[in-house]
Amino acid sequence: MGKIDLVRKFIAAYNSLNVESMLSYLHPEIEFKNISNGVENAHTKGIEEFKGLANNSIQLFKEREQSITSYTESDDEVNVEINFRGILAIDLPDGFKSGETLVMTGKSTYIFKDNLIILLVDES
Repeated sequence: MGKIDLVRKFIAAYNSLNVESMLSYLHPEIEFKNISNGVENAHTKGIEEFKGLANNSIQLFKEREQSITSYTESDDEVNVEINFRGILAIDLPDGFKSGETLVMTGKSTYIFKDNLIILLVDES
């Protein structure tokens, strides 16, 4: 399976809020970073930390969808441009309310080791 195919399957699991399926595409030493407006607001190391964050994150949304608008691929790396849409399940401290729809664009970098994702950086 090609790297972009792994990314697409990972995103499909993400969209369906299926943490266990997401984990099946990750290297045990996965490192994850989320950067919003240039500020890192989440960082995990190892599959257990990622699992904890992912399980917390799915509680925020009734539904969510990342869609790839374009991508580039090299030896051990895939870079994707994405559109994101999510409907909140809870009120957030920054003023967003349950039922509101968040829409944003961003990019994600996936680095691979042993045909699994070892580094994922999301930027929006």
